[in-house]
Amino acid sequence: MSRMQQQTCRSGVLIKATAELLRLPPVVATTALVMLHRFSKAAPEHQLDPTDVVSACLFVAAKVEEAPVRTNDLVNAVRFEAELRHAGNAAAGSGAVAAYHMLVGHDYYSVKERLIQHEQLLLRTLHFDISMEHPHKYLLNYCATLRCSQPLAQLAICLLNDSLLYTTLCLSHAPAEVAGGALHLAAVLLGRADSLPSQPPHCWWECLGLRRPDIEEVGNVMLDMLQ
Repeated sequence: MSRMQQQTCRSGVLIKATAELLRLPPVVATTALVMLHRFSKAAPEHQLDPTDVVSACLFVAAKVEEAPVRTNDLVNAVRFEAELRHAGNAAAGSGAVAAYHMLVGHDYYSVKERLIQHEQLLLRTLHFDISMEHPHKYLLNYCATLRCSQPLAQLAICLLNDSLLYTTLCLSHAPAEVAGGALHLAAVLLGRADSLPSQPPHCWWECLGLRRPDIEEVGNVMLDMLQ
């Protein structure tokens, strides 16, 4: 894994932690993660502070998903979570909380100005294309259509969520293919592949408009992610 890929993973973890701290809807974190991957692909050699990139992705994602967050809360939450990880105190949160100093006054307005600048940089880098479709709705639909068991559906969702952090499948494959790949791998890992119709003319992937090579390719990437 390259240095940039490692940094993107760390930034992704920071996005999820910050979104959870602020109690933002899960779709905000998902949208922010896709924006992070798109930005990292478009500007692989950028030298920006990761906290600035994370803040910008969450700021724009919250607007896109109509879940507004106060600037003060956002920038402080990002820095709080970043300091937790930098100090290695994630498991001893109480001590880190006491050591964190809220951004106020000049420091806050300086960071707020940087946030606005990085928001514009993010949007320009993405050519103002902030439209996106996530695979989660496809996966939920597939599970309902195929009447998947709860353990199978839960594992597929976990694989899907992890793939947003640790892979770039959201860039290389259509959302429906990513969802199908997650379901395929989950069934294999649970030894439940036989529970899904796989004999012509009723192959489950064909019934859902998918191709077997595509879902197997996605599944292999996710399997590599677990190893």
